[in-house]
Amino acid sequence: MRISTLVPKLLLLNDNGIEEALKNGSIKVDGKLDADQIQPASLDIRIGRVKLYDHEAMKLTAQHFNQQAKFDAEPTDGFAKVTEDAEGNHVDIPTASFVEIFFHESISYDHNKYFTTVDLRSSRGRMGLSLASRLVESSVEGSYVRLWNFNPNTIRLYSNDKFVQLFFHPRSYKVPTDGYVVTDLDEVDSIAKKLGEIKTYGPYLVFNLGEHLLKFKKDIGVIDTNKKYHDDELYQRYDTSKKVSILPGEAVIAQLAPRLNLPADIGIQLLHKIPYAQNPGFLTPDPSMAFVEGCVVNAGWVDPGYNGNVTAHPLRRKFPANLANGDAIALGLIYRYTRPVKRPYGSSALKSHYQNSTGDGAKS
Repeated sequence: MRISTLVPKLLLLNDNGIEEALKNGSIKVDGKLDADQIQPASLDIRIGRVKLYDHEAMKLTAQHFNQQAKFDAEPTDGFAKVTEDAEGNHVDIPTASFVEIFFHESISYDHNKYFTTVDLRSSRGRMGLSLASRLVESSVEGSYVRLWNFNPNTIRLYSNDKFVQLFFHPRSYKVPTDGYVVTDLDEVDSIAKKLGEIKTYGPYLVFNLGEHLLKFKKDIGVIDTNKKYHDDELYQRYDTSKKVSILPGEAVIAQLAPRLNLPADIGIQLLHKIPYAQNPGFLTPDPSMAFVEGCVVNAGWVDPGYNGNVTAHPLRRKFPANLANGDAIALGLIYRYTRPVKRPYGSSALKSHYQNSTGDGAKS
């Protein structure tokens, strides 16, 4: 048995555990949940109150602090434009804007038993929205997440639409749990062999750039999340048989390889930021994996039962890069469930958009 010390022994409820926790009251949700809000390993959360910090607000913030505005600076609350939580309301998020989106649902749970993380729903990540953190923020107004719009166009969101996935992590093995992150290297290798031709790097699965990537088109107006678009309306497709230049901070939608067919007891979490190998002796470095200089992936959860190419949406880099088919660009952690999920991805009741995807763009 070879145990990696790179990652903690995280636990994660799947739909079985979430339903049981809702039934016994250890997780409580005010109001009625739609049936498809309970996903294979998470709860889909809807948009509530929204605070938008657009270019004007960022400029006011900079003046307030007597400093030059920065794209990654977080503005002060006083300059926010607020959209209230009411069905039919919408908010337009300009490019390079920062937004705080509060949960429509009021959720409570025993903090001694669980902690929570979030990920964007795939359709929202594929539009260029990017979480500032995977942690849930809290205030007297409720729970919320912070996002940036890295799309060169304005994105329109609507109140009460689903937009993030909420994950529940038991704090202790004493609490009944469904899944755990795999840290035993022999177990990682065994699972990887069953998934297909995929490399491992310590406890991580290695994903390479596939046959294409998508860049957002510019000056196409407001992208309305209530409308359906073809990929060629939103993106420019690039064949990666030749190197494609990626600018620092530029958000792209990247098809990852190899193609996967996940069983009902395996989920994968793409790392939002690739860790630095600070100690050369810690792992045996693979010289082909030149991804440790700064790479960010959002909307990175792959549900049990998913079949298709995993998509990095969006993928951003800290430094300029020329990427081509076969380049290692993302890492994933394996979650293994002690009992399979009740409704794997692709089940008819879940309204799964991306089953059998080949690296598609946004679907509302």
